[in-house]
Amino acid sequence: VGASLLPDLEAAVVGLVHDVLEDSANTITDLMHELPLSEAQVNALALLTRPAGDHSYDAYIRTIATAGTPGAAIARRVKIADLRDNLNPRRQQLAQQRVGLAVMVEKRLAYWQALCTLGGAPAFLDARP
Repeated sequence: VGASLLPDLEAAVVGLVHDVLEDSANTITDLMHELPLSEAQVNALALLTRPAGDHSYDAYIRTIATAGTPGAAIARRVKIADLRDNLNPRRQQLAQQRVGLAVMVEKRLAYWQALCTLGGAPAFLDARP
């Protein structure tokens, strides 16, 4: 994800480390001690880190889509890149082997809906009658 955001180095760094916060015990504070993150990057990481609990995926995506804080634009760019990566046919095939077709069909739909909400879907998918 990070490399796909180059040459925007600020977004690329967020793209590289955003999953660390969801997939490990590390916190944003931990990352701030290790990396020289800007305020916008810290805010973007906070937006991208899905809160534990009963937040629905749609609510999480809407929060990213509507946030007006410094770093919100970075968070949207990173999430769009992340969703496009998740929709990569090779990744989809590997995930389908792990979790099954029914689960991946549901996930693909959620990813496409999220892309539309964030404004990252191809224009022909977001056509309005």
